[in-house]
Amino acid sequence: MNKSNVLIIGDSGFIGKNLVAAIGNDEYFGKITGVGRYYHNLFLYNREILDCCKFNDYELKSILDHSNPHIIIHLASNPLVREA
Repeated sequence: MNKSNVLIIGDSGFIGKNLVAAIGNDEYFGKITGVGRYYHNLFLYNREILDCCKFNDYELKSILDHSNPHIIIHLASNPLVREA
């Protein structure tokens, strides 16, 4: 069985952290790449963290090429209106 690589954008938020913890050691998933604003200490097998606040089209393409995801989960938001 081929394992699915996962890209989670917004992995440092509440839902993202819990999602990564839930699927992090599941044998169905391959590499999990998380993109978030903050680094957090989740040491899981096959996990990679990319710190990004905002990225342009070129950086997004680079992330997609690097992580080669089968599944993309977008959980990112900007809850602070002043920075939006």
